[in-house]
Amino acid sequence: MEKNYVKIATSSLLISIVGVFVVDYFSHLLFSKPMETMGYFLGKLIFYFLFSIVFLSLLDLKKNEFIKVAVAGVVVASLWGMYYNIFPLLFDYY
Repeated sequence: MEKNYVKIATSSLLISIVGVFVVDYFSHLLFSKPMETMGYFLGKLIFYFLFSIVFLSLLDLKKNEFIKVAVAGVVVASLWGMYYNIFPLLFDYY
């Protein structure tokens, strides 16, 4: 079976952008003081991108696996955002 590497790279980029610059960025923007630097988000984007490539390379993307992976990426990013930003705000700790 031949892998479609362009589709894997595009899907990984989409997952990383949504996970970092939509979910995580707005979580930090709304609940974190002081705000993280752009270098932090770019580093995290690269980290998400590389691990998404590895993860998607192991999956069969023909059976709606991308949707499952994208939803899982948003859930994981949301949970980390909640752990690092919302819980400290609610329980007054850092």
